[in-house]
Amino acid sequence: MQEFQRLVNAAHKAGMEAGTEASPRAMVVGTPTTPLGNNIDRSKPTYYVADGVCGMAWVEVRPRNCKFARWLVEVGLGKSSDYDKAIVIWVREFGQSLERKARYADAFADVLSDAGIRATSRSRID
Repeated sequence: MQEFQRLVNAAHKAGMEAGTEASPRAMVVGTPTTPLGNNIDRSKPTYYVADGVCGMAWVEVRPRNCKFARWLVEVGLGKSSDYDKAIVIWVREFGQSLERKARYADAFADVLSDAGIRATSRSRID
C-alpha cells in the first residue's frame, strides 16, 4: 500500500527532525561516595553521557486490526502487543537517548494522528 508507505516515510522524517533537534541534558555517571548518595567518588571511573538519560520509546497504533496496523505487521515495521491490544512501532534511532527517542515518537505519532490514525507515543527510562 503506497499511501501507507508514504505516511510512514513522512512520520519517520518528522521523527528524525524532532530527535535531531532535541537537546538532551548531559549527565555524568559514576560511583557514589555513599550507598544512596548523589556525590560522585572522583577517585573511581566516571563517564560523560552527552545524550542524557538512557531509555526507549515507541508508538502504539490502535486498533490493532485496522488496515494500517495490519500493514505495519506485514511489512515488519510493527509488532503486536497482547498487553496493550495495539501494534507497537519501536524507535530504533538515536542510540540510547531517551530524550531523542521520545521526541521522535511524539513527532511520528503526531503525523499518524493528523492522518486520522489512532497513534500514541510512549517512552520510559531504561
